[in-house]
Amino acid sequence: MKNLLVIAFIVCVYQTSQAQLSIGVKANYSVTTAPQTQTDLAKLVQPLEILNMEYLGSEDQFSYGLSLYDENDLLFLNTDILLSHVEHNYRIDNLIDDLRRSTSSQEFSHKRTNLSIPVAAGFKLHNLKIGAGPIFNYTLSSESNLDAGSYISTNEENINMGFQFLVGYIIQDRIHIDLKRDINFTDVGNNYNYSDIPVELNSSPHTFSLSLAIYL
Repeated sequence: MKNLLVIAFIVCVYQTSQAQLSIGVKANYSVTTAPQTQTDLAKLVQPLEILNMEYLGSEDQFSYGLSLYDENDLLFLNTDILLSHVEHNYRIDNLIDDLRRSTSSQEFSHKRTNLSIPVAAGFKLHNLKIGAGPIFNYTLSSESNLDAGSYISTNEENINMGFQFLVGYIIQDRIHIDLKRDINFTDVGNNYNYSDIPVELNSSPHTFSLSLAIYL
């Protein structure tokens, strides 16, 4: 299945390379749909503390930047270069004793500024677009307000990838409205280690997004 997607994407790129390139600006608003999840960190390694880490959710995202669009009678290719801000929220519970009569909780957030490059190729029927393609994210900066005394450290991955499915509509050749489903290949919590052991929360922050692009 993956090989077929790669072949189809290459064919679309080749076909649309013969058409006229349009340059514009794009704004994109995304809502995260990942469910909450948690893990008992004491199971990863001989516990230094009895900790439970939970992913609470992600903030809605707004991104903006340049958009490149190419089309012919049947196919289209769309590449964006967007600046995006991502924020994931977590909680750590420090279980004081085995009976769990009391806990000490800490909520914290992890913020990233990404350079996001989504690429979509597909079919165009009159003003309707249907396509798919990869997403490349490069982390420009990141910060976390996690208390350093919790034995959890940050191990930031600068590059991660995803995949998008797109349905769009073209208004008078210049204005494009797209509805997208983005699938992230990286789970939340993958950038954290507990006593040098990677934390696995097994929840991937997929998003629904709505974008507006205006081409020159």
